Amino acid sequence: YHPNILGAPPFVVYLILTTIVIAVGTFYVGYKGEQSFRQSLISRVLIKRRNEAFAAVLTRMLPPRLLHKSFAVPLLEHFRGVSVLFCSFDKKAVEKMKENDFFDEIEDIFAMFDDVVEQSGCFKLEQVGEDYVVVTGNVYSGNAEEDNEEAHQDACIKITNLGRDLVEIGNLHVSSRTRK
Repeated sequence: YHPNILGAPPFVVYLILTTIVIAVGTFYVGYKGEQSFRQSLISRVLIKRRNEAFAAVLTRMLPPRLLHKSFAVPLLEHFRGVSVLFCSFDKKAVEKMKENDFFDEIEDIFAMFDDVVEQSGCFKLEQVGEDYVVVTGNVYSGNAEEDNEEAHQDACIKITNLGRDLVEIGNLHVSSRTRK
């Protein structure tokens, strides 16, 4: 037995150093593993958020009956009759507005439109710039019973009344802002 600087037998020094090396190695592997786990978790959360955002966009763009249905592009469906409402703003009035003011204004108005359209039983097809497009409920439901002449007459009356309501909402909003 030859004592070393620490006064301990060589086997004990070897055992202590080996334990320290194993502990450091375990810590390093654990740290790297947890770092990898965290990155993987963050990636999954980001993917989930993107998927939810994508689903929200699709929900606004497509009738719910089509969301989980497999279909080919382009998506074509046949309806015997559909009434379409285009709601546009006065181009001359729009040209007079500052761009940021216009987009803030239109965002407020379209949010109000969305609520009224949803309550009306019609379906907002899209909005492009200052144009807002709505179709009758048979496009939303896909129900064959809503695709007959009597249902089309009722839908035409409904969408005409909706058009009047949207114009009133837009006018009230603008007049409340401009005091005119």
